[in-house]
Amino acid sequence: MIDFSFANKNISKYIYDYDGYLVVVDQIRCKDMLLEKAIYKQKSFLQETWAKYNAAFKIIAKHDNHDFNDAKRIFKMSKKQVIDELNYTITCLPVVGFILLGKGKEIGII
Repeated sequence: MIDFSFANKNISKYIYDYDGYLVVVDQIRCKDMLLEKAIYKQKSFLQETWAKYNAAFKIIAKHDNHDFNDAKRIFKMSKKQVIDELNYTITCLPVVGFILLGKGKEIGII
């Protein structure tokens, strides 16, 4: 079981590491995309983010039964589904940071 809340609270400790910094920046960009009115920009951002952290999202998918790899599925989603996926991606990005930093054991990934 992945401890999402621990990852979210503690990712700021690793902001001075390059991977930790990138994850925090992408989390902020993801929150900004929620305010974006253009659905195409949201879908493109979601696809880019999933592609960027593909390996880490595969690890999360094994533990959380969520499919991150179907890029074609993104462009068939409704506005509400895209917003739901953006919110889920925001919660997953701190976990991605811990995976990239090699600290998966701290959040329950062995």
